[in-house]
Amino acid sequence: MPWDGTPADTGKSLLLYLLFEHQSEPDPAIAARLFEYIARIYRRDRETHPREGPPPVVTILMAQTRGAWKASTRFEEHIRWPQEANARRWNANSQSLSTS
Repeated sequence: MPWDGTPADTGKSLLLYLLFEHQSEPDPAIAARLFEYIARIYRRDRETHPREGPPPVVTILMAQTRGAWKASTRFEEHIRWPQEANARRWNANSQSLSTS
């Protein structure tokens, strides 16, 4: 659901996508599905609104499950890394791999 408005402090137009997803039970693949939805939004936006960079997408997952949501919503937690890479993490500030 796109929202197009004008923030009061800038006076410039802002396009913001709100992505609502409803789940009635935990889904271990939810992060990949949300990633695909966002990719579709970006592809469609690039075709209809050519400009520099994609608009922000705010994702809201509403779950009506019994108990707490236990499936991860972080896409990177579903990546299959080689065993030796499990001991490393990406340090975005230094743009290098570091062990810890």
